[in-house]
Amino acid sequence: MDRHEALRSTIEPGPLPRQRINTSGSMVMRVRELDSDADEQVTDALREAGGQTLDAEHGPTVRADVLTVASVPRWVALVVHHMFATARTMDVLQDELQHMLAHLRAGADPQEGLDPAQSLARRIEYEQSPQGLLRADRAIRHLTGVIEQLPNVLLPFREHHAPEPVVRQKLRMHSAAVTHAADIAARRLKVPRYSVVFAAVDVVLSTYAGQNVAWTMYMDKGAVDKGRSLIDCTTQNVYAQVGSRAHQLFSQAVRAAWKQQFVGQVHCDYDYARLLEAHSDVGLDQRTWKSVNLWFNCRGAFRSSDEPDAHRLDGLRRRSRLKWEEVSDDRPLVAVEVRFLRPEACLDLWVGRELILPDDMVDVLKAIEELLVRFAVDGEVPLEEARKHMGAGAWPRLPELRRLRDGRWIDFEATRAVFLCLPGVLTAELEVVDTGPHQELVVTVETTAGDITEAGLRNHGQQRIRTHGVVLPDTYVVRRAGTGQKAASTDDRATRLLCETVAEATGRPHGDAHASYRAQGGSAEQLPWIKMQLESRGIRPFDHESLLAPASLGEVAQALRR
Repeated sequence: MDRHEALRSTIEPGPLPRQRINTSGSMVMRVRELDSDADEQVTDALREAGGQTLDAEHGPTVRADVLTVASVPRWVALVVHHMFATARTMDVLQDELQHMLAHLRAGADPQEGLDPAQSLARRIEYEQSPQGLLRADRAIRHLTGVIEQLPNVLLPFREHHAPEPVVRQKLRMHSAAVTHAADIAARRLKVPRYSVVFAAVDVVLSTYAGQNVAWTMYMDKGAVDKGRSLIDCTTQNVYAQVGSRAHQLFSQAVRAAWKQQFVGQVHCDYDYARLLEAHSDVGLDQRTWKSVNLWFNCRGAFRSSDEPDAHRLDGLRRRSRLKWEEVSDDRPLVAVEVRFLRPEACLDLWVGRELILPDDMVDVLKAIEELLVRFAVDGEVPLEEARKHMGAGAWPRLPELRRLRDGRWIDFEATRAVFLCLPGVLTAELEVVDTGPHQELVVTVETTAGDITEAGLRNHGQQRIRTHGVVLPDTYVVRRAGTGQKAASTDDRATRLLCETVAEATGRPHGDAHASYRAQGGSAEQLPWIKMQLESRGIRPFDHESLLAPASLGEVAQALRR
């Protein structure tokens, strides 16, 4: 670390500015003995070292943990404060450390073959020279111009600006189809494949949010260990209409994403920490921390790929795997991480529990995969057409929370939706009953299915309890609908859901029960999505081909019970 003069962040002469680490606080080193060299032991130790908080103002900015097994050093975990290092800096540190250790073992000079280090006094002298000041001003003007063009940029400078930890649900998809499709699209458009995935994420998330999402640069605390290709983004609020999207085709969205990421890489190559030191009060907005941020990270490089094969891609899609996990940390509420592994891509989606239902998270990842595969096979994808197949509109919904007397917070709409999604359920009503000093939550379900019982409702609710605002009722009441009431209720509910789904697919404000599907601008391409939506809401089986007949939507709904 000494030969990097504490890796001070400076503007260096030459074509490529380098960023160094400033250890003006202190450097902490310790030796940790592991019980064994098992993967779990090493992984836990590295994760613990990487999760340690470093204070740029008052505490150590560099921490080195030497991990030993039977008193023999085996690994070194080097942790550096995010303000004073980029991923490239960490790569240089790792290479130099390996070089020194190899020379030490061979009995040679550890610094032999390394570039000579510039002294701290000489670097400070250059910083204060006219040439150094001019280069620093150019870098600051460049970054300031970039920041002024992007709304709601958050520059994390001090530790107390960090948000409180939130509970998020994490869904991971392993997909070889994404790797294959991204390779094809990237080679076709001559851009890195992580830009292709970033564009697909942007299109799908903006669709599910119901409006365009503004992406700006954001340097996360974990920027050091996130890989070589790193773009962090934030937006102040995904519920607000921010920015505008002029992209009509997916290829245009990909090129725009690549241009934005290229600017972001230039931003990281310049001295980010120096900008913060010079403009510590610029762009700081504590309100932004409390809003919904979007964080994006992906890494990977080009690899050659075969020509698109629709049959092969469909087969790869069927082999995609999903895995659930629940995490609690202080990262933004919505996060997407993409890693290109061999042979599968790994897509991680984190969303705060109060923002989205688990089923919608599955839809988001599946839509990203489908959009990439369609572009690889068909060549070009109009975004407006693609959005109609994604089921836009219902995400995210602001929770309407009410506090019960026993301290529980309940979102009545989200709790009702848990029981309404059961097949055969016509209505679900929630009621809060006062029982002395306590309150009892009662759910009354009206159903036509004979296999729905109180115990079945309780088991179903326990599976969905992880969703924010969903409270497990204390009492369950099941009512069987009569024959006449069953037909009327089924027709009314089916007609309403069919009209809502058709309106969503055609882009109309509402559907007309007295007009046919074709008369309302519907096409055959939208039918699979309509079938998926209706069957997910309990109307199954649904023959989507019946919508192509000249019958009205009301007549189609009436035929469902026959």
